[in-house]
Amino acid sequence: MATLVEDGRVPHSVVDPVIFARSGSRLLQQDAVLAVRERLLPACTIVTPDLEEAATLLGSAPLHAGSRADVAAELGHRHGCAVLLDGGQWAGQRVAVLWHRGEVMHFSHEPVNGTSRHGTGCILSAAICALLARGATLVEACARGLAFAHDAQARGAAVDVSPPERLPAIESASSDPADLRGARRARHG
Repeated sequence: MATLVEDGRVPHSVVDPVIFARSGSRLLQQDAVLAVRERLLPACTIVTPDLEEAATLLGSAPLHAGSRADVAAELGHRHGCAVLLDGGQWAGQRVAVLWHRGEVMHFSHEPVNGTSRHGTGCILSAAICALLARGATLVEACARGLAFAHDAQARGAAVDVSPPERLPAIESASSDPADLRGARRARHG
């Protein structure tokens, strides 16, 4: 896979670095993390880590949610790719931060209580990849992908094997920039 991405044969590569299981068990050993850092991230379009995965990719101590824009910027600068950081919950909202070409955009939505978040990162990265392949801009793909993953979680799609008709269609996630839920843009070094 790394060779395909490095050679440019994969036009829109989205790396979801699943390093840890929800239980905390490590899924990706250190040599594999090194390969992700050195080969996949410099060649990918975007990486979609959570705070713990971002800390591992940066080789740093566990990160605090308050520094999420700095974390996304550091990861993006270091590896030359866009970063959509799942910043977890903050001030009663689920927050994600997109760093792309020196700009930071914050996305937020109401958390879905009472459901597992298991699988939502995979749903998000797949939706972003599909939207990029269909011609969406990176910002649009992230906004619509986040909405899609949120809707899937709200419908319970992330925790059971549901019939496809229960999943909201990607087309239904608005492409109107005015509808990008809670999006705020800011300049960040």
